[in-house]
Amino acid sequence: MVMKLERTIEQERRRVQWLSAAGVFVVTLAVLWWNAAPGVSFHDSGEFAMAAASAGIPHPPGAPTWTMLASSFVRLGGFHDPARGTNLFSGLWGAITLGLLCWLAQMWTIRIFPNLPRWAHPAAGISAVLVMLHSSGFLEQSFITEQYTLMTALFIAALIVATEIISDTNTPARTVRLCTGFGLIWGLAIGNHPSQLLLVLLAAWAIWIARKNGGPARMVGACAAGLFTGLLVFLWVPIRSHANPIMDWGNVKTLDRFIWAITRQQWELRPISEAPRNLVPEWIASYDLLRQLGVAGLALTAVGVAALVKRQHTLLGWLAVLSVTYGAGMLYGHLRQKSIHLEYISSYGVVDWHLPIYLACALAAAIGLAWIVSRFRSLPTVVLLAALAWGAYSSVSHNSLRRYTAPDQFISDLLTPLPADSLIVASGDNLAFMMGYHSYIQRPKGAPWVLVHSLSMEAVMARAPDPKTAKMVFVAGMVVDKDRQPFRVSVPSHIGNRPLRVFGDYFYEESSDYAYMLPDGLLFEFTGRKVTNKEVLAAENEWRAQYPKLLREPGPDAKRLERDAYSRLYAARGMYFAMRKMWSQAAESYRLSLEWVEANGGMWVCLGDSLDRMGKTNDAVEAYKRAMWYLPTYPEPKYSLAMVYARSGYFPAAETLLVEALRETPNDKQTQQKLKEVRSKMKSGGR
Repeated sequence: MVMKLERTIEQERRRVQWLSAAGVFVVTLAVLWWNAAPGVSFHDSGEFAMAAASAGIPHPPGAPTWTMLASSFVRLGGFHDPARGTNLFSGLWGAITLGLLCWLAQMWTIRIFPNLPRWAHPAAGISAVLVMLHSSGFLEQSFITEQYTLMTALFIAALIVATEIISDTNTPARTVRLCTGFGLIWGLAIGNHPSQLLLVLLAAWAIWIARKNGGPARMVGACAAGLFTGLLVFLWVPIRSHANPIMDWGNVKTLDRFIWAITRQQWELRPISEAPRNLVPEWIASYDLLRQLGVAGLALTAVGVAALVKRQHTLLGWLAVLSVTYGAGMLYGHLRQKSIHLEYISSYGVVDWHLPIYLACALAAAIGLAWIVSRFRSLPTVVLLAALAWGAYSSVSHNSLRRYTAPDQFISDLLTPLPADSLIVASGDNLAFMMGYHSYIQRPKGAPWVLVHSLSMEAVMARAPDPKTAKMVFVAGMVVDKDRQPFRVSVPSHIGNRPLRVFGDYFYEESSDYAYMLPDGLLFEFTGRKVTNKEVLAAENEWRAQYPKLLREPGPDAKRLERDAYSRLYAARGMYFAMRKMWSQAAESYRLSLEWVEANGGMWVCLGDSLDRMGKTNDAVEAYKRAMWYLPTYPEPKYSLAMVYARSGYFPAAETLLVEALRETPNDKQTQQKLKEVRSKMKSGGR
């Protein structure tokens, strides 16, 4: 009789779990789809939308799990605009994540607090969901085309299966089957994002706990078999590369290229000792848990961690190991990646990389709510759930992209001054992949050809000194280098009776492309010859007279990725003019860049340099001080400000700044020499 009653209670719990998780999925799917972006968006969204539309290959290692599923979704949905379909695909996996999160939170709270009222465990699951809906990072990734909501769904699915593996009620056969399922999920998760290699720790821990039930050898073998099966998705990469889809990043047709892709060799590495000194604290600050979880969510997370410490060390260990390992692994990888710097973290933001951390916090928050129910029953729980619901509602409303037209405006701003059927040679993600999607997937009449920058005009001129042929040699280099050119397109040398005009952005200070470029709107035209500053100024004045409203400032509702995209465009203009020593135009462009993203210390340094060259000393001093605020451990703003003070005769202030700069770079010869000069002038009677 007792056993029958226990089975009935367990069945009722399961039914409530299923109903609540299914309800969460349905409701959040409606919310996420209603607020999804209408089309292509910024950064990697254009790249992934192109990959889904063409069944192609995005950046290495190729995200084959995501691409296969997204391509199938777009084709089955029959979307007129594939980017709209992939945005909804992200929302689908966001809703699956939240449904699974609700299920897992109930599993864990039942293990820890089995004697709570029936409504308490579903309430705990819903609290975890509301905490995640407060996260602007999770919402953003659910509204646009990206791979991170699929990552979070597979991450939670792996935790659910691991929790089932350690159940005391399993038969040996079921335990082995669960290990196979875990391995399959793990392999698919790696096929979506390589960071999910960390699930090896979860697999090892779960197998160790359940070793007496299924037999460790059989369990490891089953998990390995499932993993191998899941990893077979990587065969998609060379198979599709041989079909030459429009998006074919890496030209992965040989074993060498396959190894190059899956080991992500396209990113240059550096020793950790060469990483920016303040990158670690800046990275930790970027978690921004208070803003992402809200006050109530963060408080519940703290309560939940305390409850886990007292009651359930295994689940606490899982959360801690996965969170710390994931966070440490991502941090290590970006300390090593040469292109990651402080401005990237502070101005662009890396909140999308932190989603597994926020999931762990949401699970802890659910346990925190269950603990509160166990102590205080219903009233505080209702108040907390109401606070979480209000925070989620406010966050969804604020971050909604339902009527988001900024990407279309961005494309229009770029194309307005350009002739039809021109060629854009792009170096940045926004320009390359948003414009690539516009040209090769949407295909409006007169759309430009788009290629990705892999050569410099200076190299072209060295091989083709004839200005008449230089541009086409440049274009040919773009097309021929398939290992670096992700677009499989054939660019004509002429459009009708006129030669193809080549445009590009400028964002690499070490490049000499600026010498051959004339401004035309927000981009630059490659002329095939070196141009004078007089010609540059005439071209700049001409297009600005024709399109006086093209240089724009951000609106009050400008989103993170939109701000980054425009900021980079204006920063490129600033660098172009600074390389040409056209300081007034450079300062104007840098100011516009900072209007879009203020927290960019490097851009404040550039603005200060331009103002200093213009003789606007006081303004330059303020710019350098702002740079020091955003980059407290960088020597550049300190050195630059010290030089301004030294020229003005304020030698003690200059000495202090140079000493601080040398603390950051003790072996810098230039700073050492300037410090000697300043001290010498102080001895001779300087202020």
